[in-house]
Amino acid sequence: MNERLANRISGVAVAAFGAALILWIMPAHTETVSSGWITPQTLPRACGIALIGLGLWLAVFPGGKVEIDGKEAALCALVAAVSAAGVWGMGRFGFLFVAPVLAATLVAIIGERRWPWIVAGIAAAPVSIWLLVPVLLGRPLP
Repeated sequence: MNERLANRISGVAVAAFGAALILWIMPAHTETVSSGWITPQTLPRACGIALIGLGLWLAVFPGGKVEIDGKEAALCALVAAVSAAGVWGMGRFGFLFVAPVLAATLVAIIGERRWPWIVAGIAAAPVSIWLLVPVLLGRPLP
Protein backbone atom coordinates (compact mmCIF):
# COMPACT_ATOMS: atom_id res chain seq x y z
CA MET A 1 0.00 0.00 0.00
CA ASN A 2 1.15 3.49 -0.75
CA GLU A 3 2.68 5.08 2.38
CA ARG A 4 0.86 8.38 1.95
CA LEU A 5 -2.45 6.57 1.52
CA ALA A 6 -1.80 4.53 4.66
CA ASN A 7 -1.10 7.73 6.60
CA ARG A 8 -4.28 9.31 5.27
CA ILE A 9 -6.34 6.26 6.24
CA SER A 10 -4.85 6.15 9.72
CA GLY A 11 -5.48 9.89 10.12
CA VAL A 12 -9.13 9.47 9.19
CA ALA A 13 -9.39 6.49 11.57
CA VAL A 14 -7.94 8.53 14.45
CA ALA A 15 -10.30 11.44 13.68
CA ALA A 16 -13.25 9.03 13.53
CA PHE A 17 -12.30 7.60 16.92
CA GLY A 18 -12.13 11.13 18.35
CA ALA A 19 -15.58 11.87 16.95
CA ALA A 20 -16.94 8.59 18.37
CA LEU A 21 -15.42 9.50 21.72
CA ILE A 22 -17.23 12.85 21.77
CA LEU A 23 -20.53 11.72 20.24
CA TRP A 24 -21.14 8.26 21.73
CA ILE A 25 -18.53 6.96 24.16
CA MET A 26 -18.25 9.99 26.41
CA PRO A 27 -22.01 10.64 26.81
CA ALA A 28 -22.61 6.97 27.61
CA HIS A 29 -19.80 6.64 30.16
CA THR A 30 -19.40 10.08 31.73
CA GLU A 31 -21.50 11.31 34.59
CA THR A 32 -22.93 14.83 34.37
CA VAL A 33 -22.37 16.84 37.52
CA SER A 34 -23.08 20.44 38.44
CA SER A 35 -20.36 20.89 41.06
CA GLY A 36 -16.59 21.19 40.78
CA TRP A 37 -14.37 23.41 38.74
CA ILE A 38 -13.53 20.65 36.24
CA THR A 39 -16.39 18.49 35.04
CA PRO A 40 -15.82 14.77 34.35
CA GLN A 41 -16.19 15.26 30.58
CA THR A 42 -13.57 18.04 30.32
CA LEU A 43 -10.48 15.85 29.78
CA PRO A 44 -12.15 13.28 27.50
CA ARG A 45 -13.64 16.10 25.40
CA ALA A 46 -10.24 17.78 25.09
CA CYS A 47 -8.68 14.45 24.07
CA GLY A 48 -11.44 13.84 21.54
CA ILE A 49 -10.98 17.28 20.01
CA ALA A 50 -7.21 16.74 19.85
CA LEU A 51 -7.70 13.34 18.19
CA ILE A 52 -10.02 14.83 15.59
CA GLY A 53 -7.70 17.75 14.86
CA LEU A 54 -4.49 15.74 14.73
CA GLY A 55 -6.11 12.90 12.76
CA LEU A 56 -7.39 15.35 10.16
CA TRP A 57 -3.97 17.03 10.07
CA LEU A 58 -2.37 13.66 9.26
CA ALA A 59 -5.02 12.94 6.62
CA VAL A 60 -4.45 16.29 4.91
CA PHE A 61 -0.65 16.41 5.33
CA PRO A 62 0.56 12.80 5.29
CA GLY A 63 4.26 12.30 5.74
CA GLY A 64 6.97 10.36 7.42
CA LYS A 65 8.02 6.79 7.11
CA VAL A 66 6.99 4.00 9.43
CA GLU A 67 8.95 0.81 9.84
CA ILE A 68 8.11 -1.72 12.53
CA ASP A 69 10.39 -4.63 13.22
CA GLY A 70 9.57 -7.76 15.19
CA LYS A 71 11.35 -6.65 18.36
CA GLU A 72 9.38 -3.39 18.52
CA ALA A 73 6.11 -5.20 17.86
CA ALA A 74 6.87 -7.72 20.64
CA LEU A 75 7.75 -4.90 23.04
CA CYS A 76 4.51 -3.12 22.18
CA ALA A 77 2.53 -6.34 22.77
CA LEU A 78 4.30 -6.82 26.13
CA VAL A 79 3.47 -3.25 27.22
CA ALA A 80 -0.17 -3.78 26.18
CA ALA A 81 -0.37 -7.06 28.13
CA VAL A 82 1.25 -5.57 31.24
CA SER A 83 -1.07 -2.55 31.02
CA ALA A 84 -4.12 -4.80 30.70
CA ALA A 85 -2.95 -6.80 33.72
CA GLY A 86 -2.47 -3.54 35.60
CA VAL A 87 -6.01 -2.38 34.80
CA TRP A 88 -7.34 -5.74 35.97
CA GLY A 89 -5.24 -5.50 39.13
CA MET A 90 -6.49 -1.99 39.87
CA GLY A 91 -10.06 -3.21 39.64
CA ARG A 92 -9.30 -6.08 42.00
CA PHE A 93 -6.79 -4.60 44.49
CA GLY A 94 -7.14 -0.82 44.05
CA PHE A 95 -5.22 1.97 42.39
CA LEU A 96 -2.93 2.82 45.30
CA PHE A 97 -1.54 -0.72 45.50
CA VAL A 98 -1.21 -1.52 41.80
CA ALA A 99 -0.25 1.80 40.17
CA PRO A 100 3.32 1.99 41.57
CA VAL A 101 3.96 -1.67 40.70
CA LEU A 102 2.57 -1.17 37.19
CA ALA A 103 4.65 1.99 36.74
CA ALA A 104 7.81 0.22 37.97
CA THR A 105 7.18 -2.68 35.59
CA LEU A 106 6.70 -0.34 32.63
CA VAL A 107 9.81 1.66 33.55
CA ALA A 108 11.78 -1.60 33.69
CA ILE A 109 10.39 -2.78 30.34
CA ILE A 110 11.46 0.40 28.56
CA GLY A 111 14.89 0.15 30.16
CA GLU A 112 14.98 3.58 31.77
CA ARG A 113 18.26 4.20 33.64
CA ARG A 114 18.03 7.86 34.65
CA TRP A 115 17.09 8.09 38.32
CA PRO A 116 15.00 11.28 38.08
CA TRP A 117 12.83 9.68 35.40
CA ILE A 118 12.57 6.42 37.32
CA VAL A 119 11.40 8.23 40.45
CA ALA A 120 9.02 10.37 38.41
CA GLY A 121 7.55 7.31 36.73
CA ILE A 122 7.23 5.11 39.78
CA ALA A 123 6.31 7.63 42.47
CA ALA A 124 5.39 11.04 41.05
CA ALA A 125 3.05 9.88 38.30
CA PRO A 126 0.79 7.68 40.50
CA VAL A 127 0.75 10.30 43.27
CA SER A 128 -0.12 13.03 40.75
CA ILE A 129 -2.97 10.95 39.35
CA TRP A 130 -4.21 10.24 42.87
CA LEU A 131 -4.09 13.96 43.77
CA LEU A 132 -5.83 15.00 40.56
CA VAL A 133 -8.65 12.47 40.33
CA PRO A 134 -10.00 11.77 43.83
CA VAL A 135 -8.72 14.86 45.63
CA LEU A 136 -9.20 17.69 43.10
CA LEU A 137 -11.94 16.19 40.92
CA GLY A 138 -13.70 14.27 43.68
CA ARG A 139 -14.00 11.15 41.51
CA PRO A 140 -13.15 7.69 42.82
CA LEU A 141 -10.26 5.61 41.52
CA PRO A 142 -10.55 1.81 41.49
